[in-house]
Amino acid sequence: MHKATIQFVFLLVLCLASEQLIAQNSTGDDLEYRPFRLTIAPGIGTNGLDSHRYTARFSINLLAGYHGGLNGLELGPVNVNRHYTRGMQLGLVNASGGNVQGINLAGFLNASHGEMMGLHVAGISNISRGRTRGIHFAGLTTIANGIEGVQVAGIGNFSADYSRGLQIGSLFNFTFRESLGIQISGGINFARTLRGLSFASLLNVSENMQGIQISSLVNLANTAEGIQFGLYNAAREFSGVPFGLINWYGNGRKNIDTWIADGGFTQVGLKTGTRVYYNIFSFGYNPLITERIVWRVGWTFGSMRNLTEAWERPGHENYFRKSDISIYQHHEGGITTDMNQTYSYRYMLGRKFTGGFGAYAGPSLNLQVTTRSRANEYTWYSLIETERADRVWRFWIGFAAGFQFF
Repeated sequence: MHKATIQFVFLLVLCLASEQLIAQNSTGDDLEYRPFRLTIAPGIGTNGLDSHRYTARFSINLLAGYHGGLNGLELGPVNVNRHYTRGMQLGLVNASGGNVQGINLAGFLNASHGEMMGLHVAGISNISRGRTRGIHFAGLTTIANGIEGVQVAGIGNFSADYSRGLQIGSLFNFTFRESLGIQISGGINFARTLRGLSFASLLNVSENMQGIQISSLVNLANTAEGIQFGLYNAAREFSGVPFGLINWYGNGRKNIDTWIADGGFTQVGLKTGTRVYYNIFSFGYNPLITERIVWRVGWTFGSMRNLTEAWERPGHENYFRKSDISIYQHHEGGITTDMNQTYSYRYMLGRKFTGGFGAYAGPSLNLQVTTRSRANEYTWYSLIETERADRVWRFWIGFAAGFQFF
């Protein structure tokens, strides 16, 4: 077996043994105090076989030490205190029956059966079965029943009870009860209850969320209030502001919109979100340009209110005002990556009929930024036109009219 593997197994066994030793912790109030102790291995040292009955101010363990408690500084490869540790430990493995205070530095593991406070740094893991406070760094994971302060882990952070402050995990953060503050992960954030900010490159999951969820892919919640920002956002009940291609809410809207715009584009899109705020992912085609295929994809963020709310006009519940901002990327023929975009703001008035059907129309403000020489063919006209950095900028006032279904 490889030497490094043997060393890893040896340390793991020591960790498991330490966990069993400290599991039977008591208050340790009856420990006898000695200012200094030197230990070669458990049972071989200045306190002999009764080392678990003593606490000390200074402790040196040449191979491994198993003692009753610590009230000061302890150095050694493996440092285990059955009842409590109050002070500072430096070693490969640091373990305590509870109430760790100060700074614990370990190349492998910091573990406590109870409360850990202060700064804890471990090459692999920080573990606590009680409240953990302060700043914690671990090369792999931090595991605790409760956490307060800042945590950083190379792979993940676990908390069965609560988390407060900032958590950073390169792969995941798990809080099985309540997370207050900020969660940052390169992969997944999970919290049964989230109040604060949750940022993950892949997935945010929460049963109850109040705050902000940000993900490059998916945000999921049972009930949510605040902001969701992701490719796909979903919740059974949501109130707040969604930003995404698709926002699927049990109490939200799911509409199909189709509209025409000046320049000849006919657009169709999926409108999802809340009853007030919506996003539209849309596809458009220009049938007026016959010598080549011109099409575009768009994303829209907007708000929609009936005129009783928007204009404070009683009796106008069936009439609505909607305003939104859109960005369109134009393509000629196949998919192109050239700068060929239009930014549009629309202000429209409409009327709702039965079954979710509605009609609307209104003016628009439009800005085209393009490097395509023939892009002016789908703007009709421009009030302002200029060229900067090989890009043509055109501004004009246009119109839009459309229908909403479902």
